[in-house]
Amino acid sequence: MREEAREGGWGRARLERLRTGHTPALSLSAFLSHTRARPLTRKHTTEANKKKKGGGGGRDRDEGATPSPSSSAPPAAAGAGGPPGGAAFDLAATSAAMARALDHLRTELTGLRTGRASPGMLDNLAVPGAYGGDEGSGRASSSSHAPPLRALAATTARDAHTLVVTPFDPATLPALEAALRDGPLALNPSRSPGGELVIPVPPPTKDAAAAMLKVARAAAENARAAVRQARRGGMEAAKAGHAGEDDRRVAEKKVQAATDEATAAVDKLVAAKEKALAEV
Repeated sequence: MREEAREGGWGRARLERLRTGHTPALSLSAFLSHTRARPLTRKHTTEANKKKKGGGGGRDRDEGATPSPSSSAPPAAAGAGGPPGGAAFDLAATSAAMARALDHLRTELTGLRTGRASPGMLDNLAVPGAYGGDEGSGRASSSSHAPPLRALAATTARDAHTLVVTPFDPATLPALEAALRDGPLALNPSRSPGGELVIPVPPPTKDAAAAMLKVARAAAENARAAVRQARRGGMEAAKAGHAGEDDRRVAEKKVQAATDEATAAVDKLVAAKEKALAEV
């Protein structure tokens, strides 16, 4: 009855305004009914908005309201899925670092001359000026930027104490001759009529052999240090890449196995060079 009276009073007021063109005075009962109705309307609107935003009261949640995934999903366990960025542990990087250490050691040991002529002893000899020197070539003259001899010529052993270097391009013959004569091996090449370099390889003296033995051992120790450094990096990657204790131990065993293999290769290389120098 009260609701009908309120609606009826407001309806008559609107009709009177439309008919006469002015707003009639409201009765006291109509005014009180209007002021009591407005809070109810705001309350109902507020509750509806809360339901739309998912912020309704406890009764809505109890009755099966679905929570948003972002607020209800459990946080991921720390370390799950590998290291930051999702990258899993990869032994290839550790193995590659150890392989580079072995390659460098082979290069160092090859440059140590023993009593027997070996074509491999010239493979990594730097040849500065092979492309016309600095002027106009745009190439650095330092040995670190110079091409290796194996990229410019073929080397063969004529006998146990003689090497023959055949350049791929005859224009590089002067640069090859200078590199052999002025290089760390201090060889004495001579040109043959066929455009080759004939290189006698005399056996080193006892003092020279002893000095080269020290150099070989120092190079081997540097290689072992590089392998140990690669091992430390591999162990750190294994810990970061595996949250589980068992997986981490498996990865660490793989790193240790690669370390043992590389260390054994270092020992084998230096032992072979020591044996060759001892026969001088």
